[in-house]
Amino acid sequence: MLPVQILENFFCDGASNPYFGHSVRTGNYLVAMFDVVRDLSRFSQLFKQYTFDTVALAGLLHDIGKIKIPQSLLTKNGALTKEEWETMRQHSAYGGRTLNQFQVCSKILRIWPNAQVNSLADTAIYHHERVDGKGYPFGKTAAELNEPERIMACIDIYQALTEDRPYKKGLSHEKTCEMLDDMAQKGFVDSDISKKIRECFGGI
Repeated sequence: MLPVQILENFFCDGASNPYFGHSVRTGNYLVAMFDVVRDLSRFSQLFKQYTFDTVALAGLLHDIGKIKIPQSLLTKNGALTKEEWETMRQHSAYGGRTLNQFQVCSKILRIWPNAQVNSLADTAIYHHERVDGKGYPFGKTAAELNEPERIMACIDIYQALTEDRPYKKGLSHEKTCEMLDDMAQKGFVDSDISKKIRECFGGI
């Protein structure tokens, strides 16, 4: 499948893609989170550096690589085997490669001319990286992950934990925040961002 076809299928086949709803909600949460973290000095320039379209699309397209993952894995009602998990982990690299293609960037810009397309591929590639260097696909360290990538990682975890999946029921906001706080204490995710998630989504 050509990269531009992957982009088109992602939107056209949204109803049949079990993770499309996750991507839409993640995009909404990412925009809300960018707005909330602006009162922290280290994040104050984010919306000056990134357009609204860029932030929304970063969330919406972060899982576009799952188009290349077999539906049987995306909808499996149970734990993945080691081999299946290795296949699933490839989605971030698939997504990054898709969004790095000139034809895909051109098509995105025709629809969203204010999008900073060079940032979208990085979000797709790095949204499963961890600040302790033990994420995937590259094991990026804290020093190598910028603020949007750190926010995206936390938002993706929050959304994944709170929503229903074929193999589990979604957790409450409070339970999810407790788990994120524990991840922050262990050095998996950015602690400033995990605290802001509790504040941002507490009323949802």
